[in-house]
Order: sequence, then C-alpha cells, then structure tokens
Amino acid sequence: MIKSIFHDESCDFPTEPARFAGFMHNYSPAGFFYGLKDCFKVQGPEGPQVNHLRIDALFFQLTEDFKAALLETDPELKSLYLDSLRRTWNGDNGHAGVKVEANPFCTFMYHAFTGDGSGDAAAIRTLERFPLDMKFNRDTLEKYQKEFGFTFDPAPESAPAPPGTVVPIDLRPKSWSAWVADPYKPGTRTADYGMEYTGLDFTMAYWLGRYHGYISPVQ
Repeated sequence: MIKSIFHDESCDFPTEPARFAGFMHNYSPAGFFYGLKDCFKVQGPEGPQVNHLRIDALFFQLTEDFKAALLETDPELKSLYLDSLRRTWNGDNGHAGVKVEANPFCTFMYHAFTGDGSGDAAAIRTLERFPLDMKFNRDTLEKYQKEFGFTFDPAPESAPAPPGTVVPIDLRPKSWSAWVADPYKPGTRTADYGMEYTGLDFTMAYWLGRYHGYISPVQ
C-alpha cells in the first residue's frame, strides 16, 4: 500500500535496500503520517500548501490505520498517531491543514477519532450549500425537480472568497468528487458536461455525520 501511494503521488520511493531500510524506519506506523505529509506540498497562491488534490484519497486509504490508532494499547504509539492526525487537521510549518476546507468527510472523521467537533458547523454548512449542478446537467435536474417536488436554485448563497483562501462549496466548478477537487479553485457550473457524476461524495459525508450523531435527522 505504501509503495502504491508513493507511485500515485509521484514521490521518491527508495528501491535500494539501504535506503529502503531507512525509509521504513522513518515511515513506520509510528512516524508514517508525519513524514508522508512532506510528499503533499505544492505551491499555492500564498506559498507552499498541502496538496489538497490528493490528500483526501490518502484519508480513504488510511482509514484502517486511524482505527488502529484508536485501538492502540501502547500510549506512546497512540500519542504519535493522534499527534500526526492533529497536524494534518490544523496544519503546521506554514501549511494550512484540512480544517479550513470545511470538508465534511474529513471533519466528521477527525471528530470521531479525536473528539474535537470544532469544525462540525462549517462542515454541515458545506453540505447544506452543496450545489446539485456540480453533479448533474440541467435536463437531469429538471427531471429530478418534477419527480421529487423541489425547486433548485443554482445561485450561490456564499460570498466570494478572497484570493488564496478556501472557496465555498457553492462557488466551485463541477467535479467528480468535491472532497478531492482543489478547494482553493473557484469556478462556474453554467455549462453542461458530456457526462454526469454520482453524489457519492455528498452521501458518504452526510451519512458519516448522521451515524456519529453530528447531523440530526431533521437536517
């Protein structure tokens, strides 16, 4: 799995035995997250930032490792796991971290692992303002509105984001996954695409929040 991540992210995965031994020492479970974050730095509008384009995929792949951190009985190892997760969440050394993105999937996962629900309100607002035309073309939306009896207004509720800051969800372009797409990139959704996307990103985040009780049944 580690090697697949490094190939996927164009990181320098060591093949020589001596270098590999050193690599596994630095990226063993106790230090894996802290070291791997260095492979996700890109030059953003305000300087180096975490590569948000792929960091969500890392969350998916390492869910089981986060679970292991919760089940870890060694206090020192458990502390290292959770400290690394907190760095990913809050950022460090000039990197923004995930919290500012108001990404509901990562937010609810972080809350479940650490007990910190400080990002829940912003994450729920992201779901509330999730634009259906990020996924569906106009003819599909028209059919859904007739079938399910609702009216979709494509006009954004959010104010434009200052340059170099996270763009609210309703000001972003079409995307196959809202949580993998660059949250710093604004765009429009006025033109139909030659394809449409599923709403799996929304439903996964929503039901994760419902499961843990962060979203009420009436929301």
